[in-house]
Amino acid sequence: MEIPAEHGWPGRWRFVLVVVVLCWGLSILSILSLLILPIALFALGRTSYRGAWLPFGFLLLASPMGFFFIAGMVDYSKGAPKLHSMGLPSMEFFNVDPRTRSFSQTGGCRVDGDEWVPQGFHNLGVLTLATLLGPPSRSYGGPYPTKEQATRLSSSAPVIDVAGFLKGKIPLGDKILEMEPDQIHTIAGDLRFYNLGYEEDPDSSLVHIRATAFEERCLILRLVEKDSFPTTTKSDDRDFIVLIDRNNMRPFAYYRITGDSATRRPRLQYLPELSR
Repeated sequence: MEIPAEHGWPGRWRFVLVVVVLCWGLSILSILSLLILPIALFALGRTSYRGAWLPFGFLLLASPMGFFFIAGMVDYSKGAPKLHSMGLPSMEFFNVDPRTRSFSQTGGCRVDGDEWVPQGFHNLGVLTLATLLGPPSRSYGGPYPTKEQATRLSSSAPVIDVAGFLKGKIPLGDKILEMEPDQIHTIAGDLRFYNLGYEEDPDSSLVHIRATAFEERCLILRLVEKDSFPTTTKSDDRDFIVLIDRNNMRPFAYYRITGDSATRRPRLQYLPELSR
């Protein structure tokens, strides 16, 4: 018995092509993009039920979900993937992601409603490989304390010499770690530390620097600067924590305790190409 075209292979391919084109069209139509999920799931269920595995595979890979999922996996394979999101960033936004060890990228504040398609599935691709294979090759892969852990550990750490710190000398137990003075001044300037960032001879009564280790590879720096001219109604104290990879002495995370930074995006980040 002859099988009608609409129920055979030509019909199945036409059906899949229509679904793929429809999904791509919906992916740029704001809130209507949510229709992609039921349409794609119905089409995948139908093709798998009929055993049309080639159309099933094509639909899975050529749809916006599959395309951006693969793009996320490709991004991971390059060693420095970025998690995509929307919104106005803060200083902590650019921290290495604790879970995937990826970096971050924002599309800005203007939201259309369909960003979840490219961003969500891209991030899912990154998360999948990070879960299966571990941290990306060019990112920080060592121990990563939470803000609460870093705050508690640094609170009991000894205060180090400010003048020596500005010269790049960071005592840690019986060792002296070295960091580029220019990088220290960049960090201090970004955190809006007036004395530490701009004064040649900062007032040690206003600036307290503490350093401690977290599981050997991670250096926790606690930078505190008291307000030079406090008032009875407002104090402009600043208190920040910087997590640094001891293997290359570059920061991978900034934690704000109190005070506002001078920039939303730190100039000194883990990868040189991400720094400014």
